[in-house]
Amino acid sequence: MALSQLPVPRRSDVATSNRRIKLLREAVNGWSTGSNQPQPAHRRTGSTASKGAIAPEREGAVATSVESHSPRPLFTPSTLIIGDSITRNIRYFNAITRSFPGATVTDILRRMPDLLCSLPSTITRIIVHVGTNDTALQQSEVTKRDFIDLFSFLLDTGKTVFVSGPIPTLTRGSTRFSRILALNIWLQSTSHKFRFGFIDNFNLFWNRPSFYRHDGLHPSPLGNSILTANIQHTVHCVKFDLLLAQKTHPEPSPPPQIPPIPLSSPVTFPIPSIVSNRPFTHPKPWSRNYNNLKSVHIQKPSIPQQLNSSKCFPELNLNVNVRSLSSKSFLIRDLILDQNLNGLFLTETWNSAAPILLSEATPPHFNFTNKDRKQGRGGGTAAILDASISFKEIVFNAYTSFEYQTIVFNNSVILCLIVYRPPKYNSTFIADFSELLSLVYVDFSKIMILGDLNLHIDDLSDNYAQEFLNVLVNMNFTQHVNVPTHNRGHILDLLITHGLQVSVTSVVDVGLSDHFLLSFKLSEYVIKKLPNRTIRRRCLNPEVTANFSTHLENEQPNIICRLINTAF
Repeated sequence: MALSQLPVPRRSDVATSNRRIKLLREAVNGWSTGSNQPQPAHRRTGSTASKGAIAPEREGAVATSVESHSPRPLFTPSTLIIGDSITRNIRYFNAITRSFPGATVTDILRRMPDLLCSLPSTITRIIVHVGTNDTALQQSEVTKRDFIDLFSFLLDTGKTVFVSGPIPTLTRGSTRFSRILALNIWLQSTSHKFRFGFIDNFNLFWNRPSFYRHDGLHPSPLGNSILTANIQHTVHCVKFDLLLAQKTHPEPSPPPQIPPIPLSSPVTFPIPSIVSNRPFTHPKPWSRNYNNLKSVHIQKPSIPQQLNSSKCFPELNLNVNVRSLSSKSFLIRDLILDQNLNGLFLTETWNSAAPILLSEATPPHFNFTNKDRKQGRGGGTAAILDASISFKEIVFNAYTSFEYQTIVFNNSVILCLIVYRPPKYNSTFIADFSELLSLVYVDFSKIMILGDLNLHIDDLSDNYAQEFLNVLVNMNFTQHVNVPTHNRGHILDLLITHGLQVSVTSVVDVGLSDHFLLSFKLSEYVIKKLPNRTIRRRCLNPEVTANFSTHLENEQPNIICRLINTAF
């Protein structure tokens, strides 16, 4: 048929088709919003509920009566997602989302009973995301008690519960960031005790500005998609049906760690296996003649054993702020030899020729490493360690508010940071140091930080120093020095650890500078010498073969008679 012969649609037919499409679209929108009758577009967009749903969340605000509802699912719902304004744009298959902007843990607990009664009985799974607003109140212990009350209530519901961890803030300060990190760590361990599934969102959102809106708190459209995908991945990748809530509070072993969500890989499901019920039969006992074995004395090589009472480094020493190595290299060498030290950490080496001076200060059978200030005079860090202590250097981000050197002890995988902070005030130091702690906290379980931070932590009126100590407490770090380390009576040299047993033995003035020598003991791994043991082995050689053949020829008639008697 020619193109000129094709029928041309009439204008009325096109208008009718457009009206049908419009009516169908309005019907679908009406079903999704829960109303049976379609509403005009100008009335839907100007409703009060829509304005309340997108109201920005204020720090420390109290949950209002305005709540955000997700569209009605097209199939029977089986999951309830409840939380603060972070969850208002989460759209999950067969799920009902209830978002309460500004809600705290107590607000969710207060609304939970009435909400469960109003929902269908097909809801078997509850996903809770709350806690960001509680960190703004700066009452960690109160927040933990509120979570325990909420978890106890959810445990009695008899439903499968998942706790969605908080997402880090982007531009809300280091104190808020450290409190959210501490809350995420505590929620992970507490969820396992209650046999709840835990959804880790912290590492997924950390240091990704594109996942946030301009306020640095709420997720962007891309962040909402990532948060939803992480929830789906966690719920469906690991079978948590065995973690159903029970009436009691058991103490089980923690469930397997959930791998981070692959952004481009499909969700996988476990493959079922069949276990046979065949009874186990014990093997027949066989006789053994140990007289045929030859004794061989061997000694197994020593292997590292973890003993809490043993020491891999009997005593390490720290002299902070040596104030130039130019005329003190041989004094440091004599100090190490006279005091029988195993290691010495130095700050403010000052000189660009520090490697030459450190070689003079390093005794035989010792190794040294150093890091100089790249620009300007002063600064610099170094470490002189016994040759039996194996270590390597690693590199993290560089910061302008302080300088540091990073080494890892290979014997026990202990991370050591030698830090020097100039005395001049810098407004970014707390944020930079918190970021460094967040980096090393994820990759290492045993951390030791030492050096001159030029903070008067003994002065309770120094807000800057107290804020620094709060960051350490919120991230589970311990500061061990409680006596003055400077000749003017202040505590400037610090020893900070995480996951280690450390005891400060002495703080003395050795006359090298205006700072004192700090000595401490570190208890960790030790190489244990195992006792000798005897192992019996068969030694087959040509001589044994010849003796066996001769013995067989001589005993052949007797062997044949024994075989005949045994057979009959």
